[in-house]
Amino acid sequence: MFGLGKHAPDARCGLIMDVGSASVAVAIVISEPGEPQPTVVWHHTERCAIGTDADLLELAKRIAATVVNVSLEVSGLGLKALSQHDSSMRIDSMQVAVAAPWSYTVPKSVHYSADEAFTVDEKLIAELTKSAEDTATEQYANNQIFESLGLEVIDSSTTHYAANGYAVTDPVGQTLQELTLVRQLTICQKQLLDAVRKAHETIIPRARLSIRSFMQHMQSQVLRRVAGSTTHALVDISGDATEVGIVVDGLLQNVINNSWGHYAVARELAVITQQPPEAALALMRETQTGTVSDLPTNQQLQYESVRTAFAQKLTELITRTAKMSELPSHYLIHSDTGMRTFAESILRQAVQSIGTTEHSISLVSEKLIDVTALEESRLALSVAVFHTNGAK
Repeated sequence: MFGLGKHAPDARCGLIMDVGSASVAVAIVISEPGEPQPTVVWHHTERCAIGTDADLLELAKRIAATVVNVSLEVSGLGLKALSQHDSSMRIDSMQVAVAAPWSYTVPKSVHYSADEAFTVDEKLIAELTKSAEDTATEQYANNQIFESLGLEVIDSSTTHYAANGYAVTDPVGQTLQELTLVRQLTICQKQLLDAVRKAHETIIPRARLSIRSFMQHMQSQVLRRVAGSTTHALVDISGDATEVGIVVDGLLQNVINNSWGHYAVARELAVITQQPPEAALALMRETQTGTVSDLPTNQQLQYESVRTAFAQKLTELITRTAKMSELPSHYLIHSDTGMRTFAESILRQAVQSIGTTEHSISLVSEKLIDVTALEESRLALSVAVFHTNGAK
């Protein structure tokens, strides 16, 4: 034991930030090797107002502003709580996860061949890597968000090499006729990145900063926690976006998102019931799986039509995402606190319409997270990633 508020010399202290489609959450945590859970010293969440429409550019500005607001909370109440907990601890890492629609994680395949045999060297690998990154940025440059607010590759790693059609770990030094490189790239909205980096420089400039996509965090926990090599679909339904990623043999193969989240359903319900969107969202939380029995029959039918339309959009998203691989047999669903049952019921409806005979559906909060101190499962997942990464 190290005394009240004291931790082992090798304990790590992290500022964990999760940026969702319509929320920003932060936590200051202390991770000690061998401990089943980290210590959550302090946490805070701010949500963007639901609004009457989903203007992505306006929402992007609100998200960046929310990052600033949350950062002020960290520099005040957060650091004060850490000092009171253990005055000797210093934050050494800032880990940020960014969800759709502000980030995209995409695989890019680059193929190189020549009439004459060639020897693979580091220069060729670097050229193919740059080609993959250039292709990805060009593909998304015309996206409404990225065109207006800029984009940046925040993470890039090679997940696969094929030498003359055969998988290899490292092709450098081999003499080949053809070489294929698959690069996993994460692209993020630049205005948001600028806000995150400004927070880092202002609050904890000496801490190591890492920024990844929320899907990458889900994938890393799947590799640690879900047994077997079956195909998994990772589904994240948040306020103003739904994102689906397919994991095959541990690799995130494809990720696609749309701008439909539970806020979109709440806006439709608000129109049906002629009440503010916030009241409609509260009504959805109360009756997540079935009809809203307190409403007139015609409004119940209209609401059911909206839910069905949402499920159809999710079906289309899963089908599009899985086009590069087999349809998944296991679905891991994540949604914001208070909306998990709603999200699970929508996913079950979507999967049934696909027609797959054998499948299972699990909540991320049940399968991937061992952080009981946090109810906010999106933030808890990021905290779990920080803790388990330190246990490597």
